[in-house]
Amino acid sequence: MEQTRLVDFGGWLFENRGWVPVPLLVFEIVVSENKAYWIATGLLIMALGEVIRLWGVAHIGPISRTRKDENGPLVSSGPYQWSRNPLYVGNVLMHAGLAALTGQAWVVGIVGILVGTHYGLIVLWEENRLKSRLGARYDRYCGTVARWLGGRKKPIQRVGSWGRGLRSERSTLMAMSACVLLVLGAGAL
Repeated sequence: MEQTRLVDFGGWLFENRGWVPVPLLVFEIVVSENKAYWIATGLLIMALGEVIRLWGVAHIGPISRTRKDENGPLVSSGPYQWSRNPLYVGNVLMHAGLAALTGQAWVVGIVGILVGTHYGLIVLWEENRLKSRLGARYDRYCGTVARWLGGRKKPIQRVGSWGRGLRSERSTLMAMSACVLLVLGAGAL
């Protein structure tokens, strides 16, 4: 697939990111087998992912919830010092944790590949938009902060608003709690 089509597909995934993972959840429910070690591991991985998301949302604010083609501010504080996409890093961890709840390592591998590709394409689309809108400013940011993890080249900045983050994350917390109950409930059958 040529670059333009990948970027366009990333935009489609962004606009539909609320329902695109649903078939993956159904798959996880079908193959789930409750195993205590995997449940504990999955819940810990999911908690880490949500903490990263909360930290990110505390810095970027409610603009992170949009489904539209809009840009918020270019944030370089908090987790945005280590990653240009901390919300997606958190999402990948949460999906990996949910996959671990199934009790099967191969499911974690499949989910990791699918979710990594999903967010990789969304990031490709977002970076294309940001580069065209912010130009050299965005290029400088990309030069100091890694796409996924690493690369902090300046001192740690303010903490952010955790209350704002929690308010904005209510729907994510509820959705992931429901997913956990569905996967664990299916594994108990």
